[in-house]
Amino acid sequence: VLQESIVKASTIDQIHELIRYNYREFDANHVAQLFVSIDNIVRYSSTNPDTIRYEILGSKEFEILANRTLKVVRHLEASDALNTMIVLDDLGISNDTLLKQALMQMVRGWINDYSIDDLYRLTRFLKQYDSDKNSLLQALHLALPYALKHRIQYKELDFFHARTLMKCIEMIAHFGVDIFGDLDLVQKCLHYLHRQMDYIGPREWLNILASIYEMNIRNDEASLITGTIRSLIHDCVERIRGCNSEILEDLP
Repeated sequence: VLQESIVKASTIDQIHELIRYNYREFDANHVAQLFVSIDNIVRYSSTNPDTIRYEILGSKEFEILANRTLKVVRHLEASDALNTMIVLDDLGISNDTLLKQALMQMVRGWINDYSIDDLYRLTRFLKQYDSDKNSLLQALHLALPYALKHRIQYKELDFFHARTLMKCIEMIAHFGVDIFGDLDLVQKCLHYLHRQMDYIGPREWLNILASIYEMNIRNDEASLITGTIRSLIHDCVERIRGCNSEILEDLP
């Protein structure tokens, strides 16, 4: 019943009431769902998001929830730890707080179990910060390329799913090919992405060009990846040229 009430909560007052009267009963699942519900309220409420954030963070109930989360943080599932960390970040909670640090430690411990989608979310989170100024952020940033390579090589990647390939290419470009450490795997991802061009659109074609530029792979006439990159660039450019100008103007 408590879990259902948390899922259905649609206002901050309801969240506050649930915390006030039930916090002693909260386990890791309750805490994780509370942060999901808070995130949904911030995103979809008609009230200004900053007003809602202020109302949440300035309340005694949030302090109670934060303390309870610290007590159960080690029992969070991998995806719940990542999601809670990102929700807290969206709320404006500093990486220097005990709560964020505890969650970052949990995420680091789970990193080899995350899906490519989860690793992409984590990469987007890390892009906001200078990891050199925080040892936990640095540990996450160093571990990510190896986790992604492991996931591609042995576990998850569907080489016929264009958007998942796009995420991989964007992450590899962010880390750097040298740090990722497997040029053959980069070539394979680019090759299969080229075969999926009909399933993505102008935004993705532009992102492919940006990622290739960011990778800055050495031009070696004899290498297989050079030919793949040239073909991919040519195809992206031709497809973009063939787009309606209004479609391109509407892109963010």
